[in-house]
This record gives sequence, C-alpha cells and structure tokens, in this order.
Amino acid sequence: MAKNFKDDSFWLAKMRHQFYTWFDFNENGVVDKDDFDIVVQGLVQGAKWAEGSPMWKRANTMKSNLWEQLKSSADTDKNDQISLTEWVDFWAECAAKYVNDTDLPFWYTEFLDVYFCFMDKNGDGWIDCTEFVAYFHGLRNIHQDIVETAYRRITLNEQRHIDIKLFREMVIGYTVSKDMKSPGNIMGEMLVKEIGCETEFKRTEFWDIKQRHHFFYWFDQDRNG
Repeated sequence: MAKNFKDDSFWLAKMRHQFYTWFDFNENGVVDKDDFDIVVQGLVQGAKWAEGSPMWKRANTMKSNLWEQLKSSADTDKNDQISLTEWVDFWAECAAKYVNDTDLPFWYTEFLDVYFCFMDKNGDGWIDCTEFVAYFHGLRNIHQDIVETAYRRITLNEQRHIDIKLFREMVIGYTVSKDMKSPGNIMGEMLVKEIGCETEFKRTEFWDIKQRHHFFYWFDQDRNG
C-alpha cells in the first residue's frame, strides 16, 4: 500500500465501499443524519432490540455520537452532509494519526461494540462462522464461498475466535492497516476486490440486489411486499 492512504487505490476503494454501501442508504451521494437513522433502524430491527431496551438505547446513543463527531470533524463546508471527499479526508486523517486501540475515542469504540453485539447473534462473546456468513452473505449479498474463505483466513483456519478484540482489530484495520495480510485488509479484499464497489448511481445487478435487500429486510417488516 502507498505511504499516503489517499494515494492507495485499494484504500480508496474500501472507503468508497464503506461510504456508499454501509452509510449512503438513500443513494443521494452524501451521508446525512437520515442515513444514520436508517442504519440504526436496521440494526435494532435486525437484532430485535426492543424499543427502550438497553441495547436499543445504546445503539441510538452511538448513532447520535457518531453523527455529531462526523458533522463536527468531517463536514468541512458545514452543510449537514458528508460528501465522499469529506469522508475520505476524515478517515485518512484518522488513519494517519492512529497509534493503537487504547487511544480510540468513545464514539468509535461504541460503534465497534454495538456492531459486534449485532453480529454476535447468540451472545456468546464471539462471532462464529455461521454468524459471520449470516452478516456478510445474508445481509451484504457477498458470495458464501468468498465469505467463508475470508473467515478462515481471519481466524487462521478457526484456530482463534473473532472475539471483541479481534473484531476491533479487523474493523479498525480496514481503515488503518497497510499490511495486506491483516484481518482488516482480508475483510477489505472480501468486500471490494472480490465483488467490486459500485460508486455511481446507475442500475446494475449489484445495485438491484442492494435495493431489494434494503426494501425487504430493513423496511417491509410485515412481509406483505
């Protein structure tokens, strides 16, 4: 990888994938508060966290803290929207300043921890292969064989578990690691090198799959079409 994160095409592809696929849910080319509301709505509904429950409150607090931090630090033109350029600049600066996970701000550790709880469906403290596949294949529409291969690489053929420590290493490494064998870049390869990253709003097969998933999983809760 290039010395400067923004000079590296793989790192930029990861950031584009993160921006367009994880956060820009209304497909308008920017990330705003409405997108964060949809993200958290999907989390609490998918995890079946009841309104007012501790995890429901934690997820919504995480949403507010993360959005306020992004609005404060990334929204340089102060229009209450984050463009792709602003997103890339923000995370490039975070990656350049990163030392170790003990220095992570609370808003980011909460983001990591809430997502870990979402993926750890049975609550046993680690994400097994079934849970990993359920998220990346079942929800992100990545081919099951690709997901299973990534899981084996990350867990060293299941010699170690994806507990909260390894999960943090994986997700943080997605943004900050320059080691292509790191868990974060293994996940990055799974997401952007294997399936590609659609960065234009045009009707493609991948775009259609994503829209169907958003419609049926996040919103059509009574399954009436």
